[in-house]
Amino acid sequence: MRPEYLQFINGDKVIIPFGEAVIDDGAFEDCNYITSVYIPSSVRLIGDRAFCHCTGLTSIEIPCPVGEIGTEAFRGCTGLQSVEISDSVLIIGKRAFWGCTGLQSIEIPNSVLRIDSQAFADCSGLKSIIIPDSVLEIGNRAFLRCRELKSIIIPDSVRKIEGSAFEECTSLSSVKLSCSIERIDDRMFYGCSALSSIVIPDSVKRIEGSAFYACTELETINLPDSIESIGPYAFMFCSKITSIRIPDGVKYIEYNTFKFCSELKTISIPNSVTSIGGAAFIFCRNLSSVIIPEAVTRILGWAFYNCTGLKTIKLPDSLKRIGPEAFSECRVLSEIEIPDSVELIEARAFKHCQNLTSIKIPDSVHNIKDEAFEGCFKLTSVYFSDSIEELPDNVFASCVGLRSVYLKSSHPNDLISKALSKFGSSISLHVPAGSAYRYRHQNGFEVFKEIIDDYYPEKNQ
Repeated sequence: MRPEYLQFINGDKVIIPFGEAVIDDGAFEDCNYITSVYIPSSVRLIGDRAFCHCTGLTSIEIPCPVGEIGTEAFRGCTGLQSVEISDSVLIIGKRAFWGCTGLQSIEIPNSVLRIDSQAFADCSGLKSIIIPDSVLEIGNRAFLRCRELKSIIIPDSVRKIEGSAFEECTSLSSVKLSCSIERIDDRMFYGCSALSSIVIPDSVKRIEGSAFYACTELETINLPDSIESIGPYAFMFCSKITSIRIPDGVKYIEYNTFKFCSELKTISIPNSVTSIGGAAFIFCRNLSSVIIPEAVTRILGWAFYNCTGLKTIKLPDSLKRIGPEAFSECRVLSEIEIPDSVELIEARAFKHCQNLTSIKIPDSVHNIKDEAFEGCFKLTSVYFSDSIEELPDNVFASCVGLRSVYLKSSHPNDLISKALSKFGSSISLHVPAGSAYRYRHQNGFEVFKEIIDDYYPEKNQ
């Protein structure tokens, strides 16, 4: 508290005389015995921390012509239950009512232009708030952890809502968004576990990272065609979403976007998408089929990891790279066609795809990394091109059912013999007509059960 303001205190009451234009910064800070304050109509500014931590204050009336409520002006006034704000106020400052846990409702006057960052953060008892048509911007974390807030209507006057505005509003079930916003900022509805549906207006172009993270009751969401980008973690842990259509215009599905969307059954990916990010659909265990559009060139690491319900997936002819563990643990995936555009199959890409029975490696593939097909127990046949330049010894580790290997090249490749030697006694090598003799007399190939020159690659294209 500032000593010059002692003269305005009478017991547990503060009476500021008419003529005072400014309540200075920290004027009554930490005066926890104050229960009421009279502010005259001469006051134009309530300064920063003016009544900060006045825990005994139960009500406040902010008169005209006050134009701004300063930073942390009423922060930590835990006993504050009633606030009346005059229609002269233009800005509710940063953390102005932060931690006013006793505040249950507030009506913001039709003069306020901006609700600044964390203005009502941790107002854990706040159940309702009316935002008028005058408001243009809502600052970051403005309503952070307002855990009793059940619904919010954001008028169309609002052009910008900053990140984490409603983060961890765990009772928030109904939201009407402004039709003037162009993006749903990062973590805007993070942890809003009661939010079951939301309409995203056609004005929105971007959904930023973690925007709907852990909205565990969200069942349906319709993304308008205006959407151009969806950020990482945007729908992670939205465990009740069953289907989603990504709008045509989105170029990238970012990393972890739909991670742990455990009830997701269908996903529509448009032709505009060129890359599927790491762990994009990891643990989407009810996803049964996916069609990857023709523009996609990369499926990055863990993209479909542990999608244990995935039965079919169509890969595009544009695909060049299958990332590490991209389809690892897809245990019911029974077949996959690797297109003749893929150049690299990274480590453990198909690890523990236990229902895969056959795999064809096209001519375009030059490099296959460690344990790419480890634990594919039902894999019985593999078709190799003649362009393999990298094939580690463990690429088929634990593929105990492997019986037939078809080699396109008439010239033995030592990489093949090293990678398959541990299964040699149970594997039949099928090589091009007239090349069996060459294979049988090549060092390393003597371990195989049999080498048969009955393979005609042109018939198996």
